[in-house]
Amino acid sequence: ANAKAQARVMRQTHSTMFEATNPNIATGIATCLCTILVVSGLVSITASVYNQRAAKIADYDAQVLEWTAKERTHLEESGLEVYAQWAPRKNTSANATGRPANSTARMKTSVAEETVLMDVEAGEGLDSYVPLKFVSTFNFPGYYPNDTAGAWDQLPAKADAPTVSLQFSMMSKDGTVVNMTTMRWPLFWNEVVRSKTPAPETKCRREQRGTWRNGRCNVVKRLTRVCVQVRRDEAGHWMFNPETVMVGEG
Repeated sequence: ANAKAQARVMRQTHSTMFEATNPNIATGIATCLCTILVVSGLVSITASVYNQRAAKIADYDAQVLEWTAKERTHLEESGLEVYAQWAPRKNTSANATGRPANSTARMKTSVAEETVLMDVEAGEGLDSYVPLKFVSTFNFPGYYPNDTAGAWDQLPAKADAPTVSLQFSMMSKDGTVVNMTTMRWPLFWNEVVRSKTPAPETKCRREQRGTWRNGRCNVVKRLTRVCVQVRRDEAGHWMFNPETVMVGEG
């Protein structure tokens, strides 16, 4: 219908533009033509967006079906441990007491609800699923010794901060064990943030939760969460899905 309307208007435009002597007539015809072309373009764009969404929904629902049918069971029947190795100072591997800076924890399953992500269609057409994840918590030693008195040195910058890496040891039901090691992430560091005015010193302490030092607002940052997603390869072995590693800072 749009194509016919465009052709009809174009024929009318060609036959009228040569005959019209009133500029208002030509302007009105040109405006009408542009409006129809814009509407036609919007319809095409909308159709393209909906087609892309339908394709993505089909792919998503297929993965949900595979997760529900078998992958969730495979994950639930697996055993998972996580080994953390950290360095309180850059390029070191031992803590302040000289003991190896590492710890191992058994991960426990959790079915806690996940964050629901909605698009402009409010998630219409997306199949639901029961989540499953393994969780564990580590408490790392502080940067400063317990007997520190008086003025404390400022925490290092992020580039020089203490770091931690995690190694996940995953045992499948058939006894196969796969070890997956992450990159190193900074544990805690000092970050100079932009001061808020007026009264920057007061706002640094009250609003930015920082410390005013040498005329700048210094805020302590720390690693709060690491979340990785795993998938099985063609041989059935677990491996990281590199596109879904999420790190939280606070």
